[in-house]
Amino acid sequence: MRFTPGWLRDPLLDDATFDGRMPDLLRLASRLFWTPVAVARRMGSLFALHGAQRVLDVGSGPGKACLVAAAAAPAIRFVGVEQRSGLVAIAQGLAASAALGNVEFRCADATRTSLDSFDGAYLFNPFAENLFSEAKRFDHSVELSERRAIGDLLQMEGSLARARPAWLSPTTASGAASATTTTQSTLRPRAPTFCASGARPIALQGAVDTSSRWRNGSSPRW
Repeated sequence: MRFTPGWLRDPLLDDATFDGRMPDLLRLASRLFWTPVAVARRMGSLFALHGAQRVLDVGSGPGKACLVAAAAAPAIRFVGVEQRSGLVAIAQGLAASAALGNVEFRCADATRTSLDSFDGAYLFNPFAENLFSEAKRFDHSVELSERRAIGDLLQMEGSLARARPAWLSPTTASGAASATTTTQSTLRPRAPTFCASGARPIALQGAVDTSSRWRNGSSPRW
């Protein structure tokens, strides 16, 4: 199949088409690990609606969420941070193939990335793999354990708590749900923070509802 530089902007783009651009192993893992196209589009549109300009994707994998959202919201710069260098390289290649100038990918620990330069963050349950059985883990190239899951959650909670003052407000912004972390601390974001799945999501409800329907198999096939 031939792809033009603007392939990510095609309104008919679906998961099968996007995933077909990735190596076989990643394509097979996509439904379990990475954001569906419809959710990524919704995420980008909601960030745009709330005026975000620079958004962090925590655990961006091969870049699916960032790339689709960046195509849907060209005024926003999306920064994907991923700990597996091979996935970062794939994401960078996909970004180049789509000629997107408002997205970048870095190989690092996203939980230790400062939020000072961002006014939005997106999490598609990036810590869950720590709790998967050996057979369901993507690979064993990074540390995965229950201990790390707890540490990463606490680290991310701390990063959100230390976010610049513009992120926080004593009242919930219009259209945004009160945000509650897994450790019961309450933040009320003015700029959007999405967690598209998880036990107690930090979320704007639109993105969560879309993802929940997909997770439960009740959404249309992509």
